[in-house]
Amino acid sequence: MPEKNQDVWQKIADKVQKFFALYPNFVLRSEALQVLRAAKKKIAIPAGNPSGWAGGIIYAAANDRRMPLGIPELLNREAEEFFGVTMGTIRRRAARVSRLIFV
Repeated sequence: MPEKNQDVWQKIADKVQKFFALYPNFVLRSEALQVLRAAKKKIAIPAGNPSGWAGGIIYAAANDRRMPLGIPELLNREAEEFFGVTMGTIRRRAARVSRLIFV
């Protein structure tokens, strides 16, 4: 795996870990890490803000094949503030991850 690609995925993984340090949820964390590993295998270099991808991975894990309801126990505004991106970006990244992984 190219070094730049590893750096991007490491930034995404770090943001996911920071999220769960602030908002602990063992079950969702486990699912999000599984989604992260699967996404890493399917997406070569994720274009865009790593924080948006981290939010999308968590959003996809939280809403796996269900009616999308957001991230549990977190307001959309809080998610936007934490990740530094809009919910639209998080949802777009989640949709891309879901199409690749949950098929």
